[in-house]
Amino acid sequence: MATALRNAAAAAIATLLLGSEPAHGEVECVGRYAHEVFFSEVEGEWAAVRPVPAKDQHCQVSPSPSFPNEVGSGGDEQFCLGFNTDRSCQNAKEQHLQLPLNADCDACYLGASTDFFYSLNVSKLQVESLSVGFRGTVLRSSLKIADQENWSREAVHGSTTFAGPMYGFHVSLGRLLDLDVSLSMPTELTWELAASEAIRGTVRANVFVDLGDNFFHYTKGTGWKHEKGESKYSANLTGDLESNIDTNLTLGITTGLQAKLGSVAWAKMELANVLPVGFTWDANMATHTSNKCIDATFDLAVKHEAEVDGSFIERNLTKHWGPHVDRHLEKHFLHRCNSPREVEAVNPVIV
Repeated sequence: MATALRNAAAAAIATLLLGSEPAHGEVECVGRYAHEVFFSEVEGEWAAVRPVPAKDQHCQVSPSPSFPNEVGSGGDEQFCLGFNTDRSCQNAKEQHLQLPLNADCDACYLGASTDFFYSLNVSKLQVESLSVGFRGTVLRSSLKIADQENWSREAVHGSTTFAGPMYGFHVSLGRLLDLDVSLSMPTELTWELAASEAIRGTVRANVFVDLGDNFFHYTKGTGWKHEKGESKYSANLTGDLESNIDTNLTLGITTGLQAKLGSVAWAKMELANVLPVGFTWDANMATHTSNKCIDATFDLAVKHEAEVDGSFIERNLTKHWGPHVDRHLEKHFLHRCNSPREVEAVNPVIV
């Protein structure tokens, strides 16, 4: 059923872009999805690219020349972006990352697996329409922040930026233009810690975000339109501090999944996730025992932004859209206490 719907959608795109069902063009593999490139009979009049689900099997047999021996280059794998992620996009590639301010990140990674497709229709006069789609996007991250030395009692702030891998391939649209298509996801990791005295310990946060399907559409005369699916979010937090003192730690990830269609257009889906975590000690004078408690809040924002630039064809044709925040959720989602030194909490949240 899903394949039939996608075939129907591709046919509709072809009719919209080209006016009628065109003759078969050259097949290009974009990850697991097949695309065809078409030209007008009069060279330089118009060119178009469209997804062709009926030929996806061509891209799932072997990697395309554009991505030899790379994940997302064909076969049955999605694109995998992020930082320090292995081929599965679900585990860390390197087990140890050195961070500023005497902090270590053990088995830290951020992996985003996604399928990508695009369509484009340009003429010698203007950009008629384009679409950029991310399908089945799932982000997984694991952050374990540990100190090499005792953290100071003064509040500390740290951040580091990861460029991550970039996928790119070239498509020639005849005499109109050469198109360099690229996918990237730069990421910034931040942390802030404040305690009443010097402490030693570790805090781990595992985050899962399912962003579903997201599609960007541009049509001449109408502008930009965005379609999105349902999102799901869950987090797992673990803390192990050696001192019985109150401590506040804030972990933050800001990342943006971006697709660029050469100089013609780009579309970006940005996610900002902040996790303020508080550790407190609850003393019971009657039993002479104490419990360690963990409180956590999450702040999740998803933004979208896009731009089409037809200045290579005509002057002053730049249509910018966004940034728009279409999801923002801030909520205190757990309070849990137990007697061991280590405390763990798992709370799924639907966004």
